[in-house]
Amino acid sequence: MNKEKPIAVLFDFDGVIMDTEPQYTHFWYAIGKKYYPEINNFGLHIKGQSLKELYKNYFGEREGLQDQITQMLLEFETHIKFDYVPGVKEFLQTLQEKNIKVAIVTSSSDTKMANAYREHPELLSMVDTIVTADCVTHS
Repeated sequence: MNKEKPIAVLFDFDGVIMDTEPQYTHFWYAIGKKYYPEINNFGLHIKGQSLKELYKNYFGEREGLQDQITQMLLEFETHIKFDYVPGVKEFLQTLQEKNIKVAIVTSSSDTKMANAYREHPELLSMVDTIVTADCVTHS
């Protein structure tokens, strides 16, 4: 390792920092069952796509449906349980102790992240920066 070059570590949020993936899979499974019953395991099928991509790929032609799903998602995210992935807090602390810069880069919205910060205010001091989907125009 070249000690003259700065090192930084980038983390996704859902499923990497917080163990939220099963909850989202369940949410999107229910959405898929209603609007795309022909796609088995819709929640697993769409994993890794941003909300913008989901709307473009699956819900672009249905008038008003994006707004309806957005409202359902916002409501869901106010009740989601944000549990750390086991070992991640200790790993982030180790990185801080070694003066390694840490960023969270996520397709999550600022609104959702605010819910996470309310439950875990210490998260903000565990990383150097957080980049959300609201911070970028092209993922």
